[in-house]
Amino acid sequence: MIARIAPWTLALALAAPAALPAPTRAQENRGRDAAAVLKDLDALQYKNVDQDKIDDPEYVKSYLSSSDAHIKGRSKLILELLRIAPRNERLHELLLERWWDVDDGLADPAFEKEVFKDFPDFAARVKTARRLRDAIGKPFQLEFKDAITGKTIRTADWRGKIVAIDFWGTWCGPCNALMPEMKELYARYKDQGVEFVGVPLNDASDPAEGLARVKEFVAKRRIAWPQFYQAEGFDSDLVSAWGINAIPRFFVVDQDGKLVSTTAHGKLKTMLPELLAKAKAAKRGG
Repeated sequence: MIARIAPWTLALALAAPAALPAPTRAQENRGRDAAAVLKDLDALQYKNVDQDKIDDPEYVKSYLSSSDAHIKGRSKLILELLRIAPRNERLHELLLERWWDVDDGLADPAFEKEVFKDFPDFAARVKTARRLRDAIGKPFQLEFKDAITGKTIRTADWRGKIVAIDFWGTWCGPCNALMPEMKELYARYKDQGVEFVGVPLNDASDPAEGLARVKEFVAKRRIAWPQFYQAEGFDSDLVSAWGINAIPRFFVVDQDGKLVSTTAHGKLKTMLPELLAKAKAAKRGG
């Protein structure tokens, strides 16, 4: 799975941390102290996307590759900090960054149990996000007013089609970089039974200003699919209910209206044709 997250993404996603509980684990001495690890973390800075280059395939490929390296590097350092300095005050935010998707969890269940005990806010976020996995195979529907056209959109009306749902933001570098690929996929499959829905998350203090940015971005990039604007950003009901605390994030709903993936980021190129082929085969067999 490709995971992309940036420090400024987390700042929007997280509420103010509660007082740090006293951990029950003994600190492990692995030859490096917290200051050294934090120094390396702070040196590993996220790079913003160059908006003037996102139509350049080579630039996008390089940018996404560097984003992946950034994530992996910070993930390794955050885990190191947790192991050697479980009392460090920055772990409230860093843990949520490291396990933003929580698919991997902590390799040691006993250690995970202790971490959950020490960091209840983190435990609550992880448990909420794990519901994503339990939702696979269950019905998923959206009904909303398209932020661009004002039309009411009901995904239930698209029964028999595949629906790809993109949680994104105008301020999100990886989201911006992926838009050319999204447009290409939409153009290729929209007449074969595929629909897209964008779910842009606001990050402006004024929701109206955030909406204006979305409309400007959509018009400039010539994005043709409907947009379900989330005025409250990560605190919006839809986003928080699904435990989403980083973007981009892709859901995919099959022709029967059931959720088949909540981690389709980087997989749409193969997932869409596979689902279409599966539906055709079922039709022939039926």
